[in-house]
Amino acid sequence: MKRLLIISAVVFLSCASPEKQVSIPPVMFDLSTLEGFFKTAESDAVKAKQVVEKDKIIFNLTHLKLMNTGGRKYYLLERENITEMINAVTEGIYLDYILINRSGDIIYTRIDDSIFGSNINKGFEDTSLRRCYLSREMVHFEDVSAMSTASSILGLYVSVPIISEEGFQGTLILQIDIDRINRLFDEKTDIISREGLIRVTADRTRILSQYYGFKAIDIPSLDRDSSWSDDSSGSRTDYSVFKYKNISWIIAHKGL
Repeated sequence: MKRLLIISAVVFLSCASPEKQVSIPPVMFDLSTLEGFFKTAESDAVKAKQVVEKDKIIFNLTHLKLMNTGGRKYYLLERENITEMINAVTEGIYLDYILINRSGDIIYTRIDDSIFGSNINKGFEDTSLRRCYLSREMVHFEDVSAMSTASSILGLYVSVPIISEEGFQGTLILQIDIDRINRLFDEKTDIISREGLIRVTADRTRILSQYYGFKAIDIPSLDRDSSWSDDSSGSRTDYSVFKYKNISWIIAHKGL
């Protein structure tokens, strides 16, 4: 009788349904605030462009530069128009304002003296500034980088071509303060590029370094579903896709 009970128990356990593993769905971030930030930057660039074109700032600065043989004080004569350009954009978002004429001369910077008077075609190869200058898109964004090889100031860039009746006159570039983007997220969030480089994070020393978990990300699933989660390392990280014009980011948020 005892043996019969043991056999019955074994049969019962073997027929029982296996415990189902509950998969936790990935967290979908609300990225509308980040999108709104980019829309503001795009709108600001367009408004500043209208001022530059209306007041012929690039034409006038180029003319004054030739008269002044390259001295920095020549643009003081255009101070009122430049102030109008700066006031056309949202205060506190931009680190610098750069104007480049059609010959590639950097004829105005508000902050960075190190690049003022340089030519964008000499020594700026493979930089965000030169890619902005070469772009003819109505509004163009460049990912986080330093303004030049000699600069340590990191920023995101939005640019617009300056057009007159005579055609292309030059480029206006706004350098966006990435701290303003970082404030939209908590300290557990990293923003990384499609190549796996960290672009925005609370720890600035990690910016432009390789994201440690990039190789583990299931990119096809992330692209298909716009989100994906990974808990293989013992702690959970949620990933979401963010795209705006030519900017393509992966938002990584580390859980507990």
